[in-house]
Amino acid sequence: MIDIPGYKFIMQNRKTKSKVKSGGIAFGYKEKYEKQVHLIETESKLVLWLKISSENFGTEEDVLIGCIYIPHKNSIYKTQDAINELEQEFLKFSLNYKYILLTGDFNSRTSTDSDFFEISESHHDNSDNVVVDYASCLNQFNMLRKRCSKDVTKNSYGNQLLDICKNNNLFILNGRVNGDKEGMFTCRQSSVVDYFICTYPLLYCHFKPLKV
Repeated sequence: MIDIPGYKFIMQNRKTKSKVKSGGIAFGYKEKYEKQVHLIETESKLVLWLKISSENFGTEEDVLIGCIYIPHKNSIYKTQDAINELEQEFLKFSLNYKYILLTGDFNSRTSTDSDFFEISESHHDNSDNVVVDYASCLNQFNMLRKRCSKDVTKNSYGNQLLDICKNNNLFILNGRVNGDKEGMFTCRQSSVVDYFICTYPLLYCHFKPLKV
């Protein structure tokens, strides 16, 4: 139980497999937003989904936030093919939501590798065979095309996460937006495994500086 005056919490506790407390996922928000935050229940244990009223973001539609925790590959709580499960969850909701933010501990190290297709390899729009350069919106809002990161290491989860971003027009905000243009470490001053990742329409919102 988390108790902080003035705040509400939505939690998804993990079933214990050992004598040590197992943790889970929690999302905290100010009490005044209680009527604007709605839990969306799914069977996934990797994502806690929340629908946030559009008025908080200045969007014409509600925003979906997915709070993520992907256990380390060596954890007793690891999930078989976790990154693929995450993508399937995203694809399911992307049919009805265009403003989606994924945030949390992905246990994925991506270095500074690109999270989008360059124009020469971009997907074609199926309707009229026009090449779509989704990354152009980064330039439009003075965001770095080339992400920065203090962590120059990659792992297998990181490679998979980058593929999800490329295939679904998702952008990593770490190392790219005001407040974290250097790509600061998020874990023990040695790695970047926690991310803010959003669909490209959400880039049109004016983000406050990202603090790591």
